[in-house]
Amino acid sequence: MRAALPRACGSPSNKETNPANYTGRLYLPPSRDLYAGFVSQAADGAMYRFEIYEDRRGEFRFRYRAPNGEIMFISEGYTQKESAVAAVEAIKRTASGAATIDQTIATA
Repeated sequence: MRAALPRACGSPSNKETNPANYTGRLYLPPSRDLYAGFVSQAADGAMYRFEIYEDRRGEFRFRYRAPNGEIMFISEGYTQKESAVAAVEAIKRTASGAATIDQTIATA
């Protein structure tokens, strides 16, 4: 029996967070040098990480996991593993400069 995956923070229940789509196959780069790029260390020594996996439909996805094990977000599905890896790299390159837009505030 598979353990249920927690729902991603701030996102509605959807097909990406449905445990039925999780196969348990986790893809990490084979080299330690490449693996270091997918994991970042928090100030207290705990590890944040991207996990690339293949769902039951054969699509490659990634999730970002906090040091406490909570899944912070899950990606859309990609037909090729290389596309999922490229998306992770794009997030790592650009996220620090990203703006936060609160779309819950009504504009006049």
